[in-house]
This record gives sequence, structure tokens and C-alpha cells, in this order.
Amino acid sequence: MFRKILPKIPLSANASSKSTERFKKEIAPWLAEIKSNFEPYQKDTRLYGRIIYFNYERANVRDIHNVFKKTFDFLNGIVYEDDKAILVFEGIRLDMLKFGSWFGFEIAETNMTELNDVLSKKITCLLIEVGQLPIIENKLINIIWFARDYDSTF
Repeated sequence: MFRKILPKIPLSANASSKSTERFKKEIAPWLAEIKSNFEPYQKDTRLYGRIIYFNYERANVRDIHNVFKKTFDFLNGIVYEDDKAILVFEGIRLDMLKFGSWFGFEIAETNMTELNDVLSKKITCLLIEVGQLPIIENKLINIIWFARDYDSTF
């Protein structure tokens, strides 16, 4: 299974090609590390993808669908040959300014110190996971949604 923190948020899938290339240069060391430490999935492997978006931004709440699409595009040729191999996808955005009032979570695995480090610095990031089908239950993060009555401030 591939699991990695991306401590920068990709631009929208609708971003200009210049902006996209600039971002790709920014994350080049991150991509190079993956390439040197991860053997990509074979071409015909059926995959699932999971992204948890920890959002600390106040005003810049991004369109998560476009962010997730761009993230999977950047991993083409590194984690898998083509992101069309991802047949099942799960995506969650956690607006961290609502942590403790709308939701809480527990990080279950102690070997994910990278996630703890990034979250302790209040950096907006993505936790990306790609694995072979069937889907492995997410045992890293247990998200607890708090029950609330409908409120127009949501």
C-alpha cells in the first residue's frame, strides 16, 4: 500500500498549465522520494484511492474534486501507470477550524509521525493512500462526526 503526506495543496484541475508546472517543480523532491522508495503498481492492477484533506485555510476553501483529481494526476507514472486504475475513491475534507465542534479524530497508528508533525504545525495537507482492491479498512484515522441539529451556519 502507498501512503504519504503531501504538505502542499495542488492547484485546481482547472489551473493554467504554467501554474501546474510551477507547482510540479515545487513538489519535485516529494515526487522523487516516492519514485525512489516505492515500486509502482503493475498496469493491470485494480486500485482504490483515499485522500483526507486537512484544511487549516480560513478563506481559501478549495473545490476538493479538482484538488483530488490533480493529486492523482501527479502520481501518474510514479505510484501507478495511469490513475484510471483507481476504480474506487474515498475523499474527505476536514476543515480543521471546526475540529472539536463538528468532528474529532484519533490517529491510530504510531508510525505515522509525519502526519502528527504536519498537523501540529497547523499546515494544510493531504493524506494520500492508494492500495490494491479490495479496499483495506482505514485504520490510521478514526474520524468521529458529532451529531448536531441542522444549523444554517454550516
